[in-house]
Amino acid sequence: MTIKNLVSIFIVSALAVFCVIPSSWAGSPQSHRWEGVAIGVGAAILGKAFIDSHHSSYRPDPRPAPVYGHKPPRVEHYYYEKPEPAGHWETRKYWVEPAYKKTWNPGHYNRRGHWVEGGWVQLEVEPGYWVKKKVWVPHY
Repeated sequence: MTIKNLVSIFIVSALAVFCVIPSSWAGSPQSHRWEGVAIGVGAAILGKAFIDSHHSSYRPDPRPAPVYGHKPPRVEHYYYEKPEPAGHWETRKYWVEPAYKKTWNPGHYNRRGHWVEGGWVQLEVEPGYWVKKKVWVPHY
């Protein structure tokens, strides 16, 4: 047997069972009328509550509320530029001192074979240099 035959046998048997069942098993049309009415009223109340909650949700107004009454007095601010004192700019040269690092020089023999005691020495890390800077020279 193929699958098509099995499916067709199942469908035919299901239709036969449904046709054989008498309609009198459905019960009296008056038997559960009030239960149906209660279910319908409950569904209508719930549906109305859902619709009302969807349509009338509170949304605050994004605009600020208008304020009526007198306005506060307007304050005028006057700004002025401070006058520069009399004078002129000059370019001056400044000497920047060299940077040194203090290190320990251990004892050793010099080129002539004499012993030299150890001690602290300063090694130049960065040499000195000149810097040009603009300077305001007041006129007196």
